[in-house]
Amino acid sequence: MDWNLLAAQNFHIIEQKISREGFTAAEYELVRRVVYSSGDLEYAALLKFAHQPVTAGAAALQKRVPVIVDAGAIRTEIGPLLERTFANPIACLEAPVTPLKQRQELALHHPEGIYVVGKNLLWLSLLLELVKSSQISPSLIVATPAGFIRKEKVNRQLKLSHIPHIRIDSSKGGISPAIALLKGLITLAWLAYNQTMEG
Repeated sequence: MDWNLLAAQNFHIIEQKISREGFTAAEYELVRRVVYSSGDLEYAALLKFAHQPVTAGAAALQKRVPVIVDAGAIRTEIGPLLERTFANPIACLEAPVTPLKQRQELALHHPEGIYVVGKNLLWLSLLLELVKSSQISPSLIVATPAGFIRKEKVNRQLKLSHIPHIRIDSSKGGISPAIALLKGLITLAWLAYNQTMEG
């Protein structure tokens, strides 16, 4: 079977299972991508979009704001797509390779960066402390790490922040949802950008 046909059939099943209610069209597309990549329909109820993250993220991509990720796998997956589209610089701060102090310094150097945290709750907590102290104001935070007690605390902090963000309100998560969300965001933003230019 042709892979594109198979993908279309899978997306059709997802659309039958997941309501569009409560999502913008762009948010629903991102939810579909996460569900498709994970095979887990529960993500539709767990993904939370706050402070218009799709709009904010698209605007930041167009401005070529740096994208900072916490896992090499995320950089590997989104790097080629970024190169073909907005060409944003991308940096990877993978613990324990990158010391905490260096991660903090990079955040301070890119206070309006797009931050994608797929696995490191400590890094996310540090970012939110810098946000709380008004040292940085990220254009977007995509936060998908898995975890239990610490994640609940960090998610509460993120929820109370003014930062545009996408989070998973559950112990579930990981790198895969982060990749699906960011690739989807880049694709949507690029389509919108080209339509604007052509119009």
